[in-house]
Amino acid sequence: MDDLCGPARIRLDGPRGLIAAVPSVLGFHPTDSLTMMCFTGERSTLGPVARVDLPRGRDPGLVRFLTGTALTHADQVAILCYPRRRYRPAILDDLQTELRRAGITVLTVLVVHGGRAWPTPVPGPLRLVDSLPVPGPDDPTVRDLAAASVLEGRVVLTDRDQLRASIAGPRGRRRREVERAISTVTRGRTRPLPEPPDRNPDGPAFAGDEDVPPLPERLHRVIDWALAQVGETGAVDAELAAELAVACLQTPIRDGVLIRALLERDQTWLAMLIACAAWTPDDLAAGICAVLATLAYRQGDGALAQVSLDRCLLAEPGNTFAPLLLTALSAGLPPEILDGMLVPMSEWDGLDAFGIRPNQLRHGTGRPHPGRRDGGDGAVAWTG
Repeated sequence: MDDLCGPARIRLDGPRGLIAAVPSVLGFHPTDSLTMMCFTGERSTLGPVARVDLPRGRDPGLVRFLTGTALTHADQVAILCYPRRRYRPAILDDLQTELRRAGITVLTVLVVHGGRAWPTPVPGPLRLVDSLPVPGPDDPTVRDLAAASVLEGRVVLTDRDQLRASIAGPRGRRRREVERAISTVTRGRTRPLPEPPDRNPDGPAFAGDEDVPPLPERLHRVIDWALAQVGETGAVDAELAAELAVACLQTPIRDGVLIRALLERDQTWLAMLIACAAWTPDDLAAGICAVLATLAYRQGDGALAQVSLDRCLLAEPGNTFAPLLLTALSAGLPPEILDGMLVPMSEWDGLDAFGIRPNQLRHGTGRPHPGRRDGGDGAVAWTG
């Protein structure tokens, strides 16, 4: 097995490597889940990882969905199942049969439960003697994956609920603090911001294009200081977060922030946006969560993108940007598709087949999202 895509390639050796990779790719440790890892090319490079809720019995529709995903994105797949109790779910037989009938090589099937894994289990009881231990935090592959996640501003969380909680709005004292900061911002009484000492001498990467006007200099400084703070302390202060969140409620500003984030993916944008989202009250979260969702998708974090979009739609049920990104997620489009937002629309038509144009992603126009197969978390979580 080869590796996670990206600047630093990490080799996944055997079942232990696959087991180590899944939480890092998803952003959380899955439970009651079925995951399918898609590999392509001579080097067996890891592409999308599909995670679906584990059905209680056979599910022909789910089998067809996963087979379609594999036909689109894989030459070979690995299937990892995470049941709540120690047993071999019936869907594994149906899925393997359908994949092989479609010409997809099934590298391995693993059942993971209670810190143990059963490689290619056959029907019948899962005996401990036939299992192997799940890699722990000291495993070299786990360490390498954790280090790569930290560089991207990500951590592996315990479960989906903890992932949602990581971007949830403030409560109690934090809520009161940010409400004061929001009042300061809306009354135009924000403090002066000097130019950060480590700012790029050439200025921000994004200066506007034919569809999105330049960001105000003040907002560039807010972003610069927020990035600097999260790089130094892992946190952003309430007033900077409030100013960015309020600004992102304006569609042109949101689009400009998003494009700058896509251009500066080498910086700690993801961690900064997570910190800002955690300061933002629910009623103001649509803009900042839309930016966070898009960047998370581009960085390969489909699960974070999904929960960010859920929060965006909770704040603004009529938001039309979020359903378009959900459409891209559900279709399993590669994260690089979002780079089309960085060029003039006249030069790019990468989403034509899905009825989406870059300006529709920017401004939230177009067809509605057709529905999700996975019951709440990313049907296809791409590695990026």
